[in-house]
Amino acid sequence: MKTFALLGLVMFVSACGGDTPAAPTAPVIAQIAGVWRGTGTTASVAGGECFAAAFQATVGSQGPITVAITQAGSTVNATLTSDSNGNNYVYSGAVGQSAVSLTGSSCSACNLIGARCPTGTAVRDIKLQTLSVTGTVNGTSLTGTQSETFNIFSAGTSSAVGTLTLVSSFALTRQ
Repeated sequence: MKTFALLGLVMFVSACGGDTPAAPTAPVIAQIAGVWRGTGTTASVAGGECFAAAFQATVGSQGPITVAITQAGSTVNATLTSDSNGNNYVYSGAVGQSAVSLTGSSCSACNLIGARCPTGTAVRDIKLQTLSVTGTVNGTSLTGTQSETFNIFSAGTSSAVGTLTLVSSFALTRQ
């Protein structure tokens, strides 16, 4: 009798299951391929060793930038060009529904080799260590931050004497 009651309950629950739930849909990935133009603004500077004052003086400065983006699914590659000096930054990473996260792989003119300290006679090599971008896409607008971290060495050596971190904000519009 218990077996019959259990079998009846299983059949009842199975029959009451109703509609099959809809298959989950994949999140929509923002389509950001194309050319974007706007402005980059130096937001903050930390460190800099003997160059600290010179880099601090750039906080608040702005310049025009152009970003060319290619995309395959959620994978993106980007080249940011400073329109004022022609420097190029190359990135790769991912885009989601609205978030963009990129890691830099190169920069055409980031390293300064044999730079003389503004005060004194010391000479330094400033070498890029990390480069990243985080941003948010909203329609035809892309905003976010770029962060660059450098190690500062006594010129011609591997003897580190300081670090430098530059953070810039940007606001871009799809062209």
